[in-house]
Amino acid sequence: MSRSAAVSDAAVSPPILDEAAGWLALARQRALDADEAAQLEAWRRRSAAHEQAWQAALELQRMLRDVPPGLGAEVLGRHRLDRRSVLKSLAILAVAAPAGYAAWLQAPGWHADYRTATGEREDVTLPDGSRLTLNTASAVRLAWSDKERRLVLVEGEILVATAAGSKSDPRALLVETAHGTIRALGTRFSVRETGDGRTGVSVFADAVAVQPGAGGPAHRLEAGNTLAFDRLRVFPAAAHDTGASAWTRGQLVSRNQRLGDFVAELARYRPGVLRCDPAVADLRLSGVFQLEDTDRILDLLGETLPVRVERRAPFWVTVTVR
Repeated sequence: MSRSAAVSDAAVSPPILDEAAGWLALARQRALDADEAAQLEAWRRRSAAHEQAWQAALELQRMLRDVPPGLGAEVLGRHRLDRRSVLKSLAILAVAAPAGYAAWLQAPGWHADYRTATGEREDVTLPDGSRLTLNTASAVRLAWSDKERRLVLVEGEILVATAAGSKSDPRALLVETAHGTIRALGTRFSVRETGDGRTGVSVFADAVAVQPGAGGPAHRLEAGNTLAFDRLRVFPAAAHDTGASAWTRGQLVSRNQRLGDFVAELARYRPGVLRCDPAVADLRLSGVFQLEDTDRILDLLGETLPVRVERRAPFWVTVTVR
């Protein structure tokens, strides 16, 4: 199918794009087996919109020049795209003109210096000896100069631990996000793109200075506290949960947490779509869960709560009423 034929002007609903992204995220992990390939074929035949979403996915592969032999598996290959990144691309590819695709592919996220896929974590030593840890589905670009040490958080979540000699370095150590900057004051802290138009910051040692992008006074945040900010203002700080940095150890810590919130957090660490039925979303749970096996975490939910884990396919899971 030609590039122009792969796209129409008809809108494709977000749920269908979400499903297409789930299929691609699964295929990125490994080749689909025979049953999964049959499920994908049946999914594509459900409607013209389903096929349009899948053709947009194929178009993305063509543009990345990484289409493997035999399009049955539709593997994204060495391009380490998580489901969220794929979903963003499909939303554009399904409706935009081909000329716009290339421009989108030039976005900063495609040129990050460090990137993790869904479920991955990575530890990096920066040029000044500071340590950078990337959480799942995260990307960082370095903007190092003689005047400053700037980390640009393209997406996701990071933890920064400044080097022992960092305080004596005259260059400021900054983390830039879409909403402003965080200046390290000899510290250990995390920064997260929260997905609701804000950036979240938690400090575990010393302090940072938070500066909204639109200007105004910087806000000093001390160790033991967390806050969120957008381009206009800094929201009130609060004591952060002691499990806030558990992800750096491969753990997800829950203390009397709503099941709906827990499932939303867990979804960050596995490819595909993971949803919680509103009927059980207000159930509460506590525990320390190992992120290396998210399927086991889902099984534990079914064993300890009055819920059922419904797996429509490996990539499509719903926690629902038992």
